[in-house]
Amino acid sequence: MKQIRPVLLVIDIQNWFFNIAAFDSAESQQEIQSLLTSTNELIRFFQTKQLPIIHIMTVFKADGSTRDQWSKDNDYWVLVEGTEEAKERAEILRFETDIEIIKTRCSAYLNTDLDKTLQTLQADTVVIAGYSTNKCIGMAAIQSAERDLDVWVSSDAIMGRNQHRSDAMLHVMEHEFKIEPIQNQEIMKRLELRHTLQ
Repeated sequence: MKQIRPVLLVIDIQNWFFNIAAFDSAESQQEIQSLLTSTNELIRFFQTKQLPIIHIMTVFKADGSTRDQWSKDNDYWVLVEGTEEAKERAEILRFETDIEIIKTRCSAYLNTDLDKTLQTLQADTVVIAGYSTNKCIGMAAIQSAERDLDVWVSSDAIMGRNQHRSDAMLHVMEHEFKIEPIQNQEIMKRLELRHTLQ
């Protein structure tokens, strides 16, 4: 069985994304807690196995220079560096060995060090968890596949604001890029069998 060099990508689990009216319902709050719990399950596993963990977050400079064009045109200020809303959720585990990458667009690769970091780690597989399924998660998965990485998206540790759009993105990922979401237990089982320990 082929040995692999996996990296966990934890994407955009930040305060602002979950403090919106769309998530006010009890059902939505349960979904958020499930996302946090399932993401931490993967983080604990990777940490125990001494495998790399990268936290990727959307944060804009306070002077507004890194905002996207829509935000500039509409004078829209969110996820500004140094604010509480831009911080990762306090429930998400962090370890000293974790890596943090800041992005300013949906793409985790555009104008970031993610490519270089994955190359330095000699990664050939990425496990993806976070928010949101139809935007940043989908883009990270597809752009990783386009870089010839093996992509495992956790079906337990992803969430989107709109179920219809999330389902559409998952359909595209599966049928156009052969990326099929995988449950955490299956991800950990595969990694137990196939990852390379240093």
